[in-house]
Amino acid sequence: MTYTTRRIIFYTFAVLFLIAAPALILFTEGFRFNLQTGRLERLGVLVIKSKPEEATITLSNKISEEKTPASIKLPADDYPITVSKEGYSSWTKLLPVRSRYTTFIEDVLLFKNTEPKQIINDSIIGSAFSSDLRYILTANKNNEIAIYDIARNSNTVLEKIENAKEITKLSFSPDNSSATINYTTTLGLKILHSWALGSGEPTLSSANISNLGFDELVLAKTSGTFSGVKNNFLYTLNIFTNRLDKITKSKSPFYFRGTNVWSIDNETSLPFVLYSQPGNLNNEPQAILSLPQDKYSFGEIESPYLLLQAKNSKRIFLIDPQEPTTPVLDIQGTRSAFRHNRDGELELLSWDDFEIWRGNAARNTTELLWRQSNPLLGVAWHPLGEYIFFATKNEIYALELDNRDTKNITTLFSQENVSITDFAIDPTGKKIYFSVAGESGAGVYEREL
Repeated sequence: MTYTTRRIIFYTFAVLFLIAAPALILFTEGFRFNLQTGRLERLGVLVIKSKPEEATITLSNKISEEKTPASIKLPADDYPITVSKEGYSSWTKLLPVRSRYTTFIEDVLLFKNTEPKQIINDSIIGSAFSSDLRYILTANKNNEIAIYDIARNSNTVLEKIENAKEITKLSFSPDNSSATINYTTTLGLKILHSWALGSGEPTLSSANISNLGFDELVLAKTSGTFSGVKNNFLYTLNIFTNRLDKITKSKSPFYFRGTNVWSIDNETSLPFVLYSQPGNLNNEPQAILSLPQDKYSFGEIESPYLLLQAKNSKRIFLIDPQEPTTPVLDIQGTRSAFRHNRDGELELLSWDDFEIWRGNAARNTTELLWRQSNPLLGVAWHPLGEYIFFATKNEIYALELDNRDTKNITTLFSQENVSITDFAIDPTGKKIYFSVAGESGAGVYEREL
């Protein structure tokens, strides 16, 4: 090889190196040439997590080699993204990936494509689920009251009420240690029956609400204890010992928490929120807040807040009793449920017949989540993910909360000629239970999620 040839080869490789080295450095740093913009751009990153894991990722109709969870470098663009797994519903969304930024998709829930399994076959007219999803309390057309133990797969008839005209309410105590029904007799009397639940047979106790002079008795925090107002005094009744104690002066409706009692005077031209303390039988309750004209009741909420429900205007107010004049949250709805999000902030889920809203107490923000034409039966938070569940007369859905692009909605149950009466999600988020009334298929169902 001549000297000239060697020089040509040397300089050729040198030029190639000078061209390739920067390109290689740019490539390893995540730069790519964008044909759409005609520019050299740094890649963006797409992070995808799903439950269950090992789900297939499809980007712009091309299946990715990576499974969830995944971190994928991509040129800047808008990508149709699908996450799928055999035996599950799929998730899809159009999301942007931008140069030098990371797009996070961390709350993908894929629901199993399974059919509900009937666990109670009965002519159900009403039901209640314990908060720990251990028990289901049911009433049927024959006025038989039964309790189903989910873990043991056993159904026990507690009582057949011979003189019941209407069973008005089924419920569990906050600690799930007792089950209660309210009913009216054929003579118009209001009766309450409560069963203590434990390792042995359920033990029945009862109270004649009408004879005691109460319009209504409300479950207190302690098992077997109920609260009610008569003659402007708040009483507590221990149904297991039949002990009746006068607590303090109060109006109705009321809300009893610890050593504090709040009530609402709806009879005046401007309703008032009143405050009193147990043991104070002489002083009148103190007015702490005047309210716009409406008919108010209390909803369940954690300390230190109060939840006021305005019936006519269909609004819910979250207030702090220490600073009651300015609501912490003012949101549309007639019913509600609360939770703490992953940042520890108190969030309220509220709904009326046709709309579902979410409110954040820390940020004082509200957001319309869903609107539809069929009346809503109920709404519930998903215990783990950023999803909610809602039911209509004969359908149950799961709706994601990610409002980027179109929200994913999954049909969990749909059947004509039935009426869903209640539903609940188990605390692990793995199963949903719901009760159904109708000419065929009435009972309680379990569906894996």
